[in-house]
Amino acid sequence: GANNSNACFLCSEGLFSEGAGGSVCEKCPAGSFSTGIGANNPALCALCSGGTFSTGGARVCEKCVAGFYWTGEGAQSSASCTSCSRGSFSSGGVTTCGNCSAGTYGTRIGAENSSLCLLCSAGTFSIGGLSLCDVCASGSYWTGIGANSSSSCIACSAAKFSTKGATICTLCSAGSFWTGSAASSCVDCVAGTYSSDGANVCSKCVAGSYGVDSGANSSASCLICPPGTFSVEGSNV
Repeated sequence: GANNSNACFLCSEGLFSEGAGGSVCEKCPAGSFSTGIGANNPALCALCSGGTFSTGGARVCEKCVAGFYWTGEGAQSSASCTSCSRGSFSSGGVTTCGNCSAGTYGTRIGAENSSLCLLCSAGTFSIGGLSLCDVCASGSYWTGIGANSSSSCIACSAAKFSTKGATICTLCSAGSFWTGSAASSCVDCVAGTYSSDGANVCSKCVAGSYGVDSGANSSASCLICPPGTFSVEGSNV
């Protein structure tokens, strides 16, 4: 028989044709898709959901690749997908990036999975989602890795001090004394006083003697008053 040039065909997925007598199917617009066959209205093209996009004529929307996300609907190209910030990651096709867990941090933009999150080093901690771990405060320390809060940091004991991010506390050296909790350093003994290692307070030179130097580390630094003079304890002249 003769070929039938007037045969009608159903539009395939991702396409539509409006009205009767159409000679060609049109693509669903960028940012949308259609899974049905024979669509007769562009309204039957549904918007791509968050984390996906289409450039037009799509049967299914493409996912934003791993390391990226998109929160809105109807994205028209992969350029809409935004890279995850440091301290987060995604496996792709998501509306939000997941945070690196507590005790870890992430330095990479567009990280694809949680294995790229790194453990916090000793003396630091993270509550999650950080690009850099926070440091233990002065006067405290932490020896382990992967600390997940500031409460992991241990206060230095009496007569010891530390600077921020310390892994160990240091004993106040002879000639200095401890100023109390959260100390970031020890203070030199004033003239007329002295101390040995680990002192909470400086000892005074006894009456009848005096000291002229600050930071003295023993009673030997106290000088006997010359004949005809006297002093009370802790004198510096």
